[in-house]
Amino acid sequence: LTNATINATNAQYGTALEIVQPSSGTPEITIVLNGTNTIRGKDAGYSYGINSSACPLRISGNGTLTVTGGDTSIGASTGIACFGLTVEQGATVNATGGASSSLHSYGVSSSAEVTVAGTLNATNGDGKQSFGLIVNRGLIVEEGGKLEARGPMTYRSSSYGICFNGQDMPMTVKGTLVAIGFAPFGNKNAIYQNKVIIK
Repeated sequence: LTNATINATNAQYGTALEIVQPSSGTPEITIVLNGTNTIRGKDAGYSYGINSSACPLRISGNGTLTVTGGDTSIGASTGIACFGLTVEQGATVNATGGASSSLHSYGVSSSAEVTVAGTLNATNGDGKQSFGLIVNRGLIVEEGGKLEARGPMTYRSSSYGICFNGQDMPMTVKGTLVAIGFAPFGNKNAIYQNKVIIK
């Protein structure tokens, strides 16, 4: 992507960029960033900025990517959904979930490991439950890498910075990690792991 803008205004299912697992060849998809790039899901249904839930996603280059899920009243909103995510050194990714009045909002939802060597800012919108980053198989922040996961203030839901969706998920931090969850009336956790809360 080079100074690209992608908006899913006419997408049938609300996804701006859908990545499908190839039948053969490279099992991982790489997006190379140059300049400033933006992707936004449609304000309808289940909305995704990027949906790569069928295969791992690697983001490299020296540019910036801002990905936002659309606002929706009948589904969840996700900035990036993926089967594993790697943000390489030099790349900056800002992933934000949109507002959802019926379901959840995710900045990044990964069903496999997340590795950050560059910069990843993951922020949720206002949903029934809101997650900056939800990950299933572990988290690595490399030396020089920066991860900021924020569950911004919401008055009607629970808010989590990082949620590990499973038991005994490994977390290795050699770089910078900032995790914030804030909800005046609901659950609020910076990091949540298998009913063990680390503050």
